[in-house]
Amino acid sequence: MLAYTLGGAAVGVLIGYLIPPGHFFWFVVGAISGCLFQRYVNRR
Repeated sequence: MLAYTLGGAAVGVLIGYLIPPGHFFWFVVGAISGCLFQRYVNRR
């Protein structure tokens, strides 16, 4: 789960460079998305 969370956070930071409202917002969104994706994959 940690790998997906960190991967999502890394993607979020990269998106934060391009799209407002900033790095921290997209970092949090990416981390949450990575966690939810991991739960989805484990459920299947």
